[in-house]
Amino acid sequence: MNAAIHSATASTGQRIAVSPYARRLARDQQLALSDVRGSGPGGRIVAVDIRSHRPPQHLPASEPPPTILAAASPQSSHGGLGATANIAALSALLAQFAAMGKDISIEDVLLRAAAKALAAIPGKQISGAGVVVLETAKGDQILIAAENLSVAAQRARRLATDAAASIGSPAELSLWLTPSRGIRASFLPLRPGRPLRLVVSVSSDEADLLLVFCTETISETRAAGLVEAIRDYLESGLGLFA
Repeated sequence: MNAAIHSATASTGQRIAVSPYARRLARDQQLALSDVRGSGPGGRIVAVDIRSHRPPQHLPASEPPPTILAAASPQSSHGGLGATANIAALSALLAQFAAMGKDISIEDVLLRAAAKALAAIPGKQISGAGVVVLETAKGDQILIAAENLSVAAQRARRLATDAAASIGSPAELSLWLTPSRGIRASFLPLRPGRPLRLVVSVSSDEADLLLVFCTETISETRAAGLVEAIRDYLESGLGLFA
């Protein structure tokens, strides 16, 4: 078993696979791991499973269930899907590149994974199709999602691009890497003119992915396929550079 995977024992005696961070979250929330369904490889419980878990609420038998009226909101046409990628192999690979004097950042590999996923799972023609925006502290960088570009060539193009794009500049996907480790997004708004927003939080061996999408433009099937593809590309390690 991977060193990053810890096990707990359910009341039935069955072993439960759980990541260290998810275990800590569950302990902080006083949540029994046996009540959580894992979405990671082999049913492993990861951080997103702890955050999304909601204990069942039991109403007294004498009281009728409340009537809930759904109010329209600007976010009503937005959906969100998440996944956790094991990036231990990728992190080791980036460390090897750094030791060789080759500067490849996590932003570079995320852009590569997003470009390959968009090309592998195309959608309808929309304004900004094939364009990816990297959200940075200095502004947005507009990039063409050319999946045939090498990571090095893509990095050179990114570094030559000014981070001065308008927030409303059309693009198919907007990518934001959270600035602090351990900060995981549960839901964020879409950027104007961009039907997809990929929010990534990275630790030493895991990357939490949240893909927010416009349900009027992006089908749930395509959104799920994109999340799965991006996760698989990140977990492939060296395969991402092929």
